[in-house]
Amino acid sequence: MTTRRTGSLLFLAAIFFTQSGYNDCTGDVLHDPGFDVWCGDHLCSWDVEKGDVRKAPTWHESDLGVELVGDDAAISQLSLDPPVTCLRFSLVADVSEDATVTLEMDLDADGTVEYERAVPTSHWAELDYRVELEGQSDILFRLRKTGSGRAVLAQIRAVRDDPECGGDTVATERPLGADCAGFFGADDAVCAAGVCTPGQFACGECRDDADCDGGSVCGLEARVAPPLEPYRSCVAPASRGLGEMCAVDGECAGGVCCEGFCSGCCGEPSDAVCEPGRSCVADPDAPPGEHWCSPGDGAPGDACRRDQQCASGACAGGEPMMVCTSDGRPCAVDDDCPLAGQGGECIEAGRTGGRCR
Repeated sequence: MTTRRTGSLLFLAAIFFTQSGYNDCTGDVLHDPGFDVWCGDHLCSWDVEKGDVRKAPTWHESDLGVELVGDDAAISQLSLDPPVTCLRFSLVADVSEDATVTLEMDLDADGTVEYERAVPTSHWAELDYRVELEGQSDILFRLRKTGSGRAVLAQIRAVRDDPECGGDTVATERPLGADCAGFFGADDAVCAAGVCTPGQFACGECRDDADCDGGSVCGLEARVAPPLEPYRSCVAPASRGLGEMCAVDGECAGGVCCEGFCSGCCGEPSDAVCEPGRSCVADPDAPPGEHWCSPGDGAPGDACRRDQQCASGACAGGEPMMVCTSDGRPCAVDDDCPLAGQGGECIEAGRTGGRCR
């Protein structure tokens, strides 16, 4: 039974990749460039970001395309191919005069659109052009339609082309928090700010305190939306409270950054700073990964994040600390977190600026 089922799944997968038009040997980087593969009333390989889609006839009765429905509609697909230096686009569409269709490319899928080109008003005319990139992977392709008119897409192919491209050049200056790992390590050249933090491999504003002015320290800016990562930034000294993400001791109010979180102590050597009978441990019950002296017997007025850190059993004041279960970054809603909908949730994890009663 297992062998039969496995064979069936492989057969179905072969059908999907054949009909989807994806062919790595020919250089195609998009699945289903002809909008032929549907899962019910939605495309299997394209995500609907706004508006709606439906099957629509094209110039030939046996060929169906996709109509973008609504005054603001968009579909997208993420390509995770190896680095691309040149893409040749081929588009066929039926776009009326009261509709505007644009092709967008979001390099690194970080929310910044680096390339945008309008699809001209046409009735099944084919548009071909090239785009030159600087060795780019992880590209989010988006087709967006605005206006009340009709827009039916019959095909969009994106094919790897000759390295001597000769097309539009797209700069790949990546924003703060974008991945900047190069073949030989941190690559400053790809970052808009010119700094790729070694080890972290995220575009940042500084590498160390010497890069900062006005007495600030090179800490961590953690309030960023995925897919961007927390990045090194110049922050006020002692501006982070217990449980907040950090990069260096100087940005924590208590002077201790332990394994990426402002803490009351750090590891076994820090047992010496804890009262007799207490030891420095990682918070065992809830994110983030703060370390503190356990069991808690904080005196009235001592900094705290959770009730368990206080002798009175009550940590009060400040504001609720909302963090992502996936990595501890601050958040307001689940969508602020990596892996939202797949285990990444925004939860209350104590108090920010709390004090023991």
